[in-house]
Amino acid sequence: MKKIYLFFLVLFVLFSLKLDAQITVAHPQGMTPLQLINTTLVLPPTVSGVYISNATFNNQAGALPNSLTTKIGTFQNGYNFADFPINRGIIMTTGNITVAPGPNSSGSSSSSNNDGTTDADLQALTTSSLTGMAKLEFDFLSVSGNVQFEYIFASEEYPEFVCSNYNDIFAFFLTGPHPVTLVQSTWNIALIPGSTLPVSINSLNPGVAGSSGGNGCTGLNQSLAYSSYYFGVASGTAGIQFDGFTRIPANSPHAPFGVASGLFAKSRIVPCTSYHMKLAVSNCSDNSYDSGVFLKQGSFISPSEFKNYHSFTYASNPDLVQNLNSDTIHYLILPPDSTRDYTIFAFADSANCDAVFNEDFEIYYMDPIEDTLVKSEDFMTTFFLKQGETSTKIVIRVPETAVFEPNQTKLLKLVLKIETCPSAIPIVDTVYYNIRTANPGEFVEEFRSSLITIAPNPSDGRFTITHENANIEEFMVYDLNGKLVDGMRNIYAQEYVLDASRYVNGIYFVKIKTESGTIVKKIIKQ
Repeated sequence: MKKIYLFFLVLFVLFSLKLDAQITVAHPQGMTPLQLINTTLVLPPTVSGVYISNATFNNQAGALPNSLTTKIGTFQNGYNFADFPINRGIIMTTGNITVAPGPNSSGSSSSSNNDGTTDADLQALTTSSLTGMAKLEFDFLSVSGNVQFEYIFASEEYPEFVCSNYNDIFAFFLTGPHPVTLVQSTWNIALIPGSTLPVSINSLNPGVAGSSGGNGCTGLNQSLAYSSYYFGVASGTAGIQFDGFTRIPANSPHAPFGVASGLFAKSRIVPCTSYHMKLAVSNCSDNSYDSGVFLKQGSFISPSEFKNYHSFTYASNPDLVQNLNSDTIHYLILPPDSTRDYTIFAFADSANCDAVFNEDFEIYYMDPIEDTLVKSEDFMTTFFLKQGETSTKIVIRVPETAVFEPNQTKLLKLVLKIETCPSAIPIVDTVYYNIRTANPGEFVEEFRSSLITIAPNPSDGRFTITHENANIEEFMVYDLNGKLVDGMRNIYAQEYVLDASRYVNGIYFVKIKTESGTIVKKIIKQ
C-alpha cells in the first residue's frame, strides 16, 4: 500500500513541476483595452512618464472577451521557462491565446479565430492576404523625447517557413510628428537590435532556410545574419508551444546589464506631443500555424528617469546649521534627454514651515552657461536641466546673517518640482530641514559646495578621488544608461585612485559614499 501511495505521490510531483514550468495565460476579465494597457503594459504616468488614451483592440474600445476564446489576454510564469526572458504581461495571438502554453507538442499548432479585422499599414508590408489579425492601438504622450517597450515575437512558423512566402507578419507602427523633420509620419519600430531591419520570420531566424523555404532570404528586408537573437524550442519542451521566439541573449552588447531580455521597440519622438501606437500581428495567406507577441508588463516607458541625491557637508549632523554645513541636492537624469530642457523649481511651503527665504536659508543653483553656483533672489527658485545634460544641483545653507533665539530651531519644508509637460503631472519631491545656529563646541567650517574632488577630470584612465576631512567608504560608477560598470567597497581612506583605463571613452557618474555623506560626481574618460 505504501508503494502505491509513493508511486502516485511521485506522479503528482512530476505533473506539478511540468505545469509550473509552463507559461500560463488568462483572459482580460472584461477589462477594456485602455484598462488592460494601464494595469499591465504601463506603470503610473508619474513613474513611466507616458500618458495613455483612446485605446482599442481590433477597432473596438469596449470590454474585451471574458473567456479564453480571445486573441488578447495576459500571461505569467514566463520565468518558469528558463529560456524565456519575460515573466508576465500582455499576449496577442493570431488564434486563441490558449495556443501559447506548453508543452511544445506540435510543429503546427493552430486555433482559427478571425473576426475580419484588417489594417492598411500592415497589409502594405506584404502581398499576401491577412487573416486572424490581432491589433492593439492607443494614443500616448511622453514627457521625454524617447519611448520604448520590451517584447517577444513567437511563432509556429519557425523554423519550417523561414525564407518562404508563407509566414506570419507583425509590426509596431508609430504615427506622429517625425522627431527630425516634424512631418506627420508612420514608421515601424519593431527592428532587429543594431539595425534598421524590421523583425520578421524572414529576417530574424535560425540562420538557415526552413524546410518549406526556397529563396534563401535574399529578398527585401530578409536576412539569415541575426540568428543570435533567435531561440528554437525543442519538441516536447514544457514551457511554450511556439517552435521559436526572439530574444536578446545575455552575451549580446544590446543586453541590458548583461541579462537576457526581450527585444526593445524604441524611438525618438517629440516630447509633450500626442502620438498613436499600433501593435499588430496577423497570419498571411492561411489561418494556421499561429504566432504571438508577448509585451512585458510595465515596460512601456519614457526611459529617462530622474533621481535626487543629497550630500550634507557635515552628514553626522543632518540639521542645517549656521556656519557649519549645507546640503547639496543633485538632480540626475539617466539616460540624458537630448530632445528638451527641463525646468526645475525649488521653494518653501510657507504655510507649513517657519523658515523664511533669504533670511533663514539661501538657495544656490547651477548656472548652465557659466557652470557656477548662483545665489537665488527669487522665492520661487527656477533653474534648468539643459538638453542633453545629465545633472544639475542646488545648495541649501543658512546665511551668516540669520537670527535665532537661544535654542531655537526653525522648520524648512522645501518643495522640489520638475515640470514635464503642460498637461502632465509634475514630478514633486519634498525635503524637510531643521535650521538652527551652532551649539557651543560644535565644529565650524567655511561654507563650500563640496569637500570631494576628482582630478584630473577629464582623464585618460586614472582619477584620484579625495575628501578633505573624511574617509571614503565606497563608490559606484554608472554609465549614461544607468548601468553599474564598476565599484569598490570598504575603502576607508581619504584618497583613492579610480582606474578607469578599461572604460569605453565617455561620460560616467561616480556615486561616492563617505563618513560625512553621499555625493554624485561626473567624470569624463577620454
